[in-house]
Amino acid sequence: MDMHHSFSPSAEWRAARESELEFIEMARAIRDLARELGVAPDQAVDRLAERGLHAALSLLAEQAGPTVEARFLQRRAQAATTHRPL
Repeated sequence: MDMHHSFSPSAEWRAARESELEFIEMARAIRDLARELGVAPDQAVDRLAERGLHAALSLLAEQAGPTVEARFLQRRAQAATTHRPL
């Protein structure tokens, strides 16, 4: 049996929901970091959606240098301990 057939509809829904929530959390961290760095937040979030996390962090690194990834990870860690409404 392949992996697709082993998922129940509720398990597929949960997996899709977790992916959606993960993207929302990444987008928030990218948006907040972009604002802090003086980069247009919409541009950074668009880059995340179109090309992925690495591309969004690269865009921000053009402004702030190589510390951007560490700053992003700090924001994600902080978000894990703070619940924000969607």
